[in-house]
Amino acid sequence: MDKLNEIQIDILHELGLAKQQYPEYPKYIIEMLSIMSEESGEAVQAANNYNWHKGPKSKIETELLHTIATCIRCLEGLEALRGLEELPEIKE
Repeated sequence: MDKLNEIQIDILHELGLAKQQYPEYPKYIIEMLSIMSEESGEAVQAANNYNWHKGPKSKIETELLHTIATCIRCLEGLEALRGLEELPEIKE
């Protein structure tokens, strides 16, 4: 199995875990993207820890997989919004 296939399997595994842990995903695009942004920030933090504090490289991979999984969930959320005349309003 090549590295790309391994990565794809890891992504699908992480996506499944995320959907089990958080079956309800936000309906508002700004909330979806905020979660994705938070995950990518954790990947940057893991990279900083690796670079400056000898943190584990595996943490970078883990956080990148989390980021990819949330990106996929955002794309799925966008797909669910297709066909709506207007996006749902944020309720305060």
